[in-house]
Amino acid sequence: MTFLKALNELTDFKLNHMLEDIHMNLESYIISKLGYSVGGNVNIAKSRNDQVAAAIRMALRSELLNIVFKLIDLRRAILKRCGELIDVVMPGYTHLQHAQPVTAAHLLLAHHDRLKRDTDRIRDVYSRVNISPMGSAALATSSFNIDRFRVAELLGFNGLIENSIDAVSSRDFVAEAVFNLSLIMANLSSFAEEVILWSTLEFSFIKLPDELVSTSSIMPQKRNPVIAELVRAKTGSVYGDLVAILSILKALPLSYNLDLQEITPHLWSACSTVSSTLDVMVDVVLKMEFNTDRLIEAVRSGMSVATELANLLVRKGISFRDSHRIVGSILRGRNTLAADEIVEALSRYGINVEIDDVSKILNPFYVVDLHSVTGGPSPKTVGKAINVRLKALTDDEKYFNSLAENIKKYEAKLNNAVSSIINEPQA
Repeated sequence: MTFLKALNELTDFKLNHMLEDIHMNLESYIISKLGYSVGGNVNIAKSRNDQVAAAIRMALRSELLNIVFKLIDLRRAILKRCGELIDVVMPGYTHLQHAQPVTAAHLLLAHHDRLKRDTDRIRDVYSRVNISPMGSAALATSSFNIDRFRVAELLGFNGLIENSIDAVSSRDFVAEAVFNLSLIMANLSSFAEEVILWSTLEFSFIKLPDELVSTSSIMPQKRNPVIAELVRAKTGSVYGDLVAILSILKALPLSYNLDLQEITPHLWSACSTVSSTLDVMVDVVLKMEFNTDRLIEAVRSGMSVATELANLLVRKGISFRDSHRIVGSILRGRNTLAADEIVEALSRYGINVEIDDVSKILNPFYVVDLHSVTGGPSPKTVGKAINVRLKALTDDEKYFNSLAENIKKYEAKLNNAVSSIINEPQA
């Protein structure tokens, strides 16, 4: 009780840089206030080893919740834009070459779904972060009969890392968390790269607002997509944090080694980078303007409907491989062909098709509508997919809010327990 009261009244505490760390500083402070009979017992049944491991886990769980709520914000922003762009047809690409017609909503939904998996990975790693090492002490627990489960509960942990050697020496949860953060950055950098390409004069698919671009010191016309470029660059920084962590962990003997101290700055660096990157990507998604006329012009110019033209021949009883060969031969070296030219070319192969059927297929809106299977680009299919994802978004938000509330609940429980001891009348 005396010790807790001293901590509660800790107003004149100052770090003494001659002492090794915060733990030694606190112990020295309590001893100076209460003497060795109280302050000298501060470290009974605990060690810096389990305390540091617990502190990292507690701080990391808060960082993960901060990041996951920003992931949810970005997903919400993407789904909002999907609803606005559900009928906007554009080229789909493989190898950065025109492939098949899709919609802008269909493409943005792909970015959303990557971020949904990132959200799920945060949920998964959180369960391995939020477990308590306390009571492990230096490495072998304590001969004092402490209740490790009670300590875990008061600190808001969901359970124990049971083996005490494992508890103080393992930082695989850090590596796993930063690996997941690296995947988030990989997905964001992919999105950022497309933003950079789409904003070029050659593509002209989007326009970024002034606050997301910069000009040149010499070329007055420039609108450089610097925010997206920094997203791309900072991905490498997070990868570097991951590699550094794995390199430090390599070949460490059990149990605690001071090498582990070098891991923590890389963890906080990665968390900070991902958090700020998610913030700016929300801005990018909500503020970029799609040039719908240019998107339609682009999708009409590259014969990305060729696959559907081959499918038309399949429906005439020709094998797909033969259809592929015939259509490829007709289109070789051509970016556009009129319906009558295609009908005439097919007739030379002994294939008779109606010009109306070919004209329909040359319309990318018609082709997109045909692709209505689950996961396809048709507006009807994408509309259903958006609704499913909005429901999943709400569920994710509720789940992670419950985790945040759980931490607050146990913080209050701990504070109440401490207050009841402090306010207990002395005999």
